[in-house]
Amino acid sequence: MKRLIPLLALIASAAQAAPQRVISLNPCTDQYVLALADPAQIAGLSRHAANPQMSAAAAQAKPYRRFGTNAEEVLAAKPDLVLGLPFGSSPAALALAGQHYPTLDLPPATSFADIIAQTRQVGAALGKVQRAEALVARMERDLAGIPRAGTGLVA
Repeated sequence: MKRLIPLLALIASAAQAAPQRVISLNPCTDQYVLALADPAQIAGLSRHAANPQMSAAAAQAKPYRRFGTNAEEVLAAKPDLVLGLPFGSSPAALALAGQHYPTLDLPPATSFADIIAQTRQVGAALGKVQRAEALVARMERDLAGIPRAGTGLVA
């Protein structure tokens, strides 16, 4: 029951209007947006999104507009949700905060639990709670299938 209450809260928040013009300003949040958003929701990704040296989803990111830290460029795109790491240092993010644009700050994930929590958080913000839960279930299933050290299996 304890896990059900936060999930119900996420579903209730997702029932509100889902954002239609989402911009990600960080390669980490790009991954969440690409995995969870509908393609039509994605107004843009970070400047590194299509760089295979920086992104595991570079090929998937290619069709989308990419944004740097230029605040005017981001403001001109009229996003209704901007995702990124904590927005203290980005000029674009500071300008957005002053314009009352909805933002979702995600600190760096340092554990699998952080990734699960952020997947759910982004899913709720995008109005894609069920998609986020399916992704979480797939990640947990994949992790459970990895042999543990000391099981006698040779890597």
